[in-house]
Amino acid sequence: MCDANANKGHSTENDAFTYAGSPFSVNLKPVIWLDGDREDESRIDLSLKDYCTRESTPSFWHDNAPEATLGLRSKAKIVSPSQGSNASVSGTISKQHTEAVNGLYAFPSLKIEDVGVYRLRSKVTGKYLDMKVNRGELPVGRFYPSHFGIASEFKRGVEAANDEDGNGFTYLEQPFVGEYTIHAMDINDKPVKNYHLYTGTNDKAQFEDWVIDPGTQYPYEGSDLSARWQGARLGNTQWVAGTGGVSEVKVSGNMVMRKADNEDGPFEPLRFAAGVAVADRDNTQFELCANQGDFGCSKSVKHPTDDRFGAQVAEGPFFFGRIRVGSFTETQDFSGEQNLPVIVEYWNGRRFATNSRDNASFVHLAGSLKQQLVNNSQNLETQIQWQDGSTTEGTESVANGVYTFKVVPQQGNETLPFREQFRFWQCLASGCEVDETTVTGFVEQPWLQYGWESATELKKTSGLVTYGHYRGSDRLIYKGEKNITLTGE
Repeated sequence: MCDANANKGHSTENDAFTYAGSPFSVNLKPVIWLDGDREDESRIDLSLKDYCTRESTPSFWHDNAPEATLGLRSKAKIVSPSQGSNASVSGTISKQHTEAVNGLYAFPSLKIEDVGVYRLRSKVTGKYLDMKVNRGELPVGRFYPSHFGIASEFKRGVEAANDEDGNGFTYLEQPFVGEYTIHAMDINDKPVKNYHLYTGTNDKAQFEDWVIDPGTQYPYEGSDLSARWQGARLGNTQWVAGTGGVSEVKVSGNMVMRKADNEDGPFEPLRFAAGVAVADRDNTQFELCANQGDFGCSKSVKHPTDDRFGAQVAEGPFFFGRIRVGSFTETQDFSGEQNLPVIVEYWNGRRFATNSRDNASFVHLAGSLKQQLVNNSQNLETQIQWQDGSTTEGTESVANGVYTFKVVPQQGNETLPFREQFRFWQCLASGCEVDETTVTGFVEQPWLQYGWESATELKKTSGLVTYGHYRGSDRLIYKGEKNITLTGE
């Protein structure tokens, strides 16, 4: 085997041959036997002698010579990295003995679709003149990655099916599941298998990830929110063999974007990215899109603290959210049904507004959520009901960010004035208590907590319902009470 050649590619390393999967060529040359050559039929390591300068045997390719088929074996044996996988040799790998040109058999479009150094093995099929021709072996390589590729799936906290806009979104502090995998790729965008087996200091790249609140320009760049991205992150994640034995760096698990100390956002969207932190010896990089609308490449996201660019892992809208319970005071109609909304809100950049996209958040109804403050003991307490009129304990989801409970007075003694005041609570996190009673049976939504008055109210929020007038010193005075003015009315 002679004249192994290829387009070297971007690497400046002396031992780099070409990209994995990139075409390369070799020539086979039938050469004469010389004294000192092997006399058995064993394989010959062609790297130990300069066989290519020897004279060829022109009778081998003569039209009237014995028929013979020669070429390369379809499997290349791995030399390095140690413990690596052998690779297939693709392309035209066999020729007839009459196809020589200037004494050489050219194999111009061979491919090995993995990284490493391999032994190519030549052969003559069967016996020639009743003898077995020595097979030659030649180390070829190093084949190295063309680029890094990334595949990802981030599941939004509120899935598309529960988003009125049909896209999905996530609240700050709401856990979401994220997964992304980095592969070393050949030139045809296929993951290679041997890259993770290298053991040298600079043989393999190391990565870092970040998240930004971007502007509208491409490539994307913006303010750094990486410190608020917690959970599954790259960190010190190492190269390993993944499914099918391919080399990969994989991140998978629960993630969360933390709230700041004050309301901020909305982030529409945040952009998550991964980039090369320490380059490998060949300076392999991600294949980034030159233009925002390009395909077959990764969207480019600038590192927030330096001039490096990485590949977009995922993007999505994130909102600062809270739950607010409505309140009302009724001074006229003490028998009619009233509405009490529970509203999911988000910070729109200026104020809190109803998140009309939300069809996923939950409200809870239970007797323990109604905290009675004032009541005429001879009257029955007002009921809070679901929309269907039931009072069954349980949960329901909001529609367009709102669930409206019914508030129905239950007067047992109509001769006495109706007087009542209570708070209706919604619990958002475990350990929630109302009137020193621990509440259970609700769906925890700690990402919708909001410090209304103090940190002790983070786990719950409430609205106040009053039937009557507020007077001050004795708090309440109700329609129907006598002698509340100087005129005796």
